[in-house]
Amino acid sequence: MTDVPAVRSMRASDLAFAASLTLAERWHSETQEEFEGFFARDPAGCLIVEQAGRPLGIGVATAYGAVGFLGQIVVCPDARGQGVGHRIIAALVDHLERSGVRSMYLDGTQAGVPLYEHHGFLRVQPSLRFAGTLHGAAHPHVRPMRDADLDAVCALDRTWWGADRGFFIRRRRQLHPDLCHVFERDGVIAGYVLARRRGDKLWIGPWCAAPDVEAPEALVGALAAPGVAVQAHAGALASSTRAREALLRLGLAAGNDPPWRMVRGPDVRLAHRPEVLANGTSAKG
Repeated sequence: MTDVPAVRSMRASDLAFAASLTLAERWHSETQEEFEGFFARDPAGCLIVEQAGRPLGIGVATAYGAVGFLGQIVVCPDARGQGVGHRIIAALVDHLERSGVRSMYLDGTQAGVPLYEHHGFLRVQPSLRFAGTLHGAAHPHVRPMRDADLDAVCALDRTWWGADRGFFIRRRRQLHPDLCHVFERDGVIAGYVLARRRGDKLWIGPWCAAPDVEAPEALVGALAAPGVAVQAHAGALASSTRAREALLRLGLAAGNDPPWRMVRGPDVRLAHRPEVLANGTSAKG
């Protein structure tokens, strides 16, 4: 009798395998460091499908009260077309529902959209991916983020983004303190950016700024030393004209065939405020 694929929570020993799957898909920002963050916050939301002890696929669910995200959904190439993806999505949705989530978001690739639609997700808008060469530049209102700024930054993020991402913001500040900056005027924080480095590339986000910050790209420019050029990547929803214009001024361009921001549930407005410029990652917003 053939064993039926089963879903279970990941163990710490599964995180390297999970990262190998995302990197094989060329999701270069989705490293083991990211999986370690998900696992530290909610191990029960990090799922793996296996059959006879062999892992076949993975996925991660992140709950923020009444809203949540699905992401990092990958099936091993030789296990595709066998219903593994359906099992992962159903298990992630169940975990979020049991956590109290009413509206669930994800970024679905063009190929994955039909699968997510089968599970009740609807397309909202493209989730653009920008890349290019970033030239570092100083700005009089932009400075490195300090530990003392974290409470204010997390409070702004709750207001602007719409849910509490404090765990991930504080973790990013701990792991990449040199890539966290704030925009400060008259002693008041009016914007912030956090980034991470993999190799010689920067992955930007979260990135937010008050509407009256006329050049929010100054936050991103400060991530590199003045005159230094680095390769950078950022994700922004298509509805954010402000983000698109700022990224174009920085010299970054949108790629072709972007994934779709999709939602299952009544709330489709998370992260639609003008202050929100770039996502953290598609798996956690």
